[in-house]
Amino acid sequence: MRFINLTPERTAVLLDSAVDWIGISVPAIREKTYLQITGRKDFPKIRADISHFISRALKVRDENFVMVSITRDKDYLSLQEKEEAIVFWQKLGVKRIEYYNAPISRAGNVPKLRIKPRKSIQGCRSVWTDQMLHVLFNGDIIPCCMDWSREIVLGNVCQQSIEEIWTGERYTRFRNIVSGDIPCPNNFICKKCEDSV
Repeated sequence: MRFINLTPERTAVLLDSAVDWIGISVPAIREKTYLQITGRKDFPKIRADISHFISRALKVRDENFVMVSITRDKDYLSLQEKEEAIVFWQKLGVKRIEYYNAPISRAGNVPKLRIKPRKSIQGCRSVWTDQMLHVLFNGDIIPCCMDWSREIVLGNVCQQSIEEIWTGERYTRFRNIVSGDIPCPNNFICKKCEDSV
């Protein structure tokens, strides 16, 4: 499996881009917890790369450029570790920290949290659809953080520019489906999401 790391070179490119802000989801602050949640054994390097990115971002962009989000799964993340995580990111200078006290269904991807699918949709209440780009570890772009199973891949940053993906045919069609401008397929992921309208 190939991972896209937040190297100093990639950090420089992101900070020099026209991107307005970047959100980083970090589900834990302790190495053992991160391994339990993600299966990845390289958390010290991941944390160091993110910390370097934040440090550089705060020097060349404003304090709103970086957001760190933490979603607590009570089976893994204790309240004490949640507080440790918030303090850790605050000490680095992060002002935008979003905390979610419990996971959501992730558009039906979490079996015990599934909701009844909607018959149709006419929009999305979140900022995920039209203000954010979600880049996975391998460079794939998915519509939002709800698409855990990668049902919809809109492009790959290793093969195309962000602008090409954002303005491309696949992304445009996806937005048109979400807004209700074109018919919604029966198995469309957004029909199973709490944030769809």
